[in-house]
Amino acid sequence: MRLLVLTSRVPYPIEKGDKLRAFNFIRELSKYYDIFLFSIDEAKTSEENLNVLRQYCKDIRIFPVSKGNILMNLARTIFQKTPFQVGYYTSKRSIEAFRHYYDEVKPDHIFCQLLRVTEHVKNIDIPKTIDIQDTMSVNIARSAKKVNIFRRPFYNIEVRRLKRYEHDIFSIYDSKIIISDADRKLYPHPNKEQISIVPNGVDFSYFEPKDDIVKDIDVVFTGNMGYTPNIDASEFLIKKILPIVKSEKPDVKIAIVCDESSDIDRDAWNFALDMGLICEGKSPWDVEYVKVRDCIAKGLVTSPFLLYQSGVAAKDIGSTRSEEHTSELQ
Repeated sequence: MRLLVLTSRVPYPIEKGDKLRAFNFIRELSKYYDIFLFSIDEAKTSEENLNVLRQYCKDIRIFPVSKGNILMNLARTIFQKTPFQVGYYTSKRSIEAFRHYYDEVKPDHIFCQLLRVTEHVKNIDIPKTIDIQDTMSVNIARSAKKVNIFRRPFYNIEVRRLKRYEHDIFSIYDSKIIISDADRKLYPHPNKEQISIVPNGVDFSYFEPKDDIVKDIDVVFTGNMGYTPNIDASEFLIKKILPIVKSEKPDVKIAIVCDESSDIDRDAWNFALDMGLICEGKSPWDVEYVKVRDCIAKGLVTSPFLLYQSGVAAKDIGSTRSEEHTSELQ
C-alpha cells in the first residue's frame, strides 16, 4: 500500500510537537506501508536531516517557501475566510506541486498532519486521514487572553475562522485522530466522537534510566520556547516560584531545557541567571546546548507545569521513564 504523507513542516529534526508526532507516525507506518512524504519547508532542511527521514520513506518531495512567499500567502488570507494558520502554508504553487506529486505517486491513502494542509487535498477522491493533534481554535482563544490589546483583535478573528474551518473540514477526511480526549471534547463538531484518540508516548529505547548519572538538578522544565504557554510557564517559574523556593532552599538548582530560548523575556532570562537557574539550550546569549535526555536524567523531578493551554499531558507522559518519574517524550 502506498501512503502519501503531507506535512506543513519537514518532520525532522524533532524540536516541535507536530514534528515529533509526524516523525513517529512515519517511522511506525513505514513498517507496514510504502511512505511517500511531501513537506512544506521554510527552514531549509539539511541533507543530513533528510537522510534520517529517507530511512523510512520511499521518496521525499520538499516544497521550499521563503519568508516573502509566506508574507504573500498571509496577505491573500486577509481577504478570505481561511484561517491564517492555513493560509500561512498554502499557495497556488504549493497546491499545484502537491497535486503533481500525487499524480506521480498514485497513492492508496493520504495522511495529513494538522488542518494547515487541508487545502492541498480538497477534491481528491481517495481515503484520507488527518492528525488534528489538538483543537487549534481553543489553543488560539487561550493565547488571545495573554497577548497585548493591539494583537488581540487579530487573534479573535483567527479563533472565529478556525472554529468554522475545523467544523467544515470534518467531512473531507475518512478518518480523524487527535492527541487526547480533552481535545476531542473541545472540537467544534457534533460528530466529534468519531475522532480516534492517539496519544503521544515515550521511546523506551532512547530514554532508559541511568544509574551512573549524578542527580545534581532539583527540577527540570522542558519545552519548545517558540510556544507561548511554555514561555509564560518558564517566566512564571523563574519570577514567581524560584524566589520562594530559594528563600527556603538557597542551593536549589532548576534547569530550563529548551531549543528556542530566544523568545523568553530577556529580563526574565537575566533574572534566572542571577538566581542561579541553569538555562540549557540554544539562545542569543550563547548558552550551552545539551541533550534533553541527559539533563532530565540528572534531575530529581521533571516539571509538567503549564499555566494554560494543551501540552501538560505530553509533559506528564514524558515524566515517567528515565527515572520512573523523570523522562521526556520522543
